[in-house]
Amino acid sequence: MRPFRLFIILVFLTASALAMVHLRFESARSAYRIQQLNARQNALRVRLWTQQKEIACYTVPQRLRELVDRMAVPVAPPVLGGGSAHGAGAGDWETD
Repeated sequence: MRPFRLFIILVFLTASALAMVHLRFESARSAYRIQQLNARQNALRVRLWTQQKEIACYTVPQRLRELVDRMAVPVAPPVLGGGSAHGAGAGDWETD
């Protein structure tokens, strides 16, 4: 009966070792995936900040004027034309 006990102990130790190797492998794979996701998150943050900065540039009145001048679009202030019975609507604005 002694060899059977040694065999059981050997099987148990082998299974424990394989389980530890598997857990270590999964841990390393998860750490690698987390690192990939963090790198992607940082790249997306930089892209977002760049776009927010670009949008902010176009909300400054002076930059809007420069943009309109560069586009050579004639812009005239809206003049309220002959109103309708319901007040100023979208079709009531005229430009000079």
